[in-house]
Amino acid sequence: LHAVLAAALETSDANNALNGLERLAAALPEPAELARHLRFNPDSLSLLLSVVSQSQFLSDILVRYPDYYWWLVRSDVLRSPKSPADYRRDCAQAIAELPDRLARKNALCRLKLREILRIGARDLLRVAKIEEVTREISDMAQSLIMTAADIAWQETVARFGEPMTETGTPIATPEPPAGYTPDTHACGLCVIAMGKLGGRELNFSS
Repeated sequence: LHAVLAAALETSDANNALNGLERLAAALPEPAELARHLRFNPDSLSLLLSVVSQSQFLSDILVRYPDYYWWLVRSDVLRSPKSPADYRRDCAQAIAELPDRLARKNALCRLKLREILRIGARDLLRVAKIEEVTREISDMAQSLIMTAADIAWQETVARFGEPMTETGTPIATPEPPAGYTPDTHACGLCVIAMGKLGGRELNFSS
């Protein structure tokens, strides 16, 4: 208890720090496990109190998904930024083998909150510069949009067949219709990012 109070007093708002810690402990199925972990891992205690004392939003994410705490304190999570390829991989893994649109949507929403927690912690702990923070938020958003667009495309093609160019003939399944010629080709789907997303300048309030 003395170590917790001492660490809380080192934060910008000791009351918020202690309140956030209490809320997280109450949300965990085994709060004693958290107490043991913090007792022997002062760096994790400092990380947790720094985050919950400075951001109610990030504290709320931890309370809503308390298992994210154990992921956040892994040694490799906060060390380095993620690339667009990393986010695309994470999105693919998040929806892998999920049966329907709602399950996939919920998985992508959870992934977004988890990554906002990670990026926000890196920002609050001054592990990342502001340019890196905005780039990561933008790359994450782009990957989520691309994944959602892929899902929409797959569902649309499964229902209506592959869309064709205006001058071409739509390809029906399983056989192409009469009059189809090899010079017709499928349309693509384009999502255009403008403003802050296009400039890779999204922030936490975007």
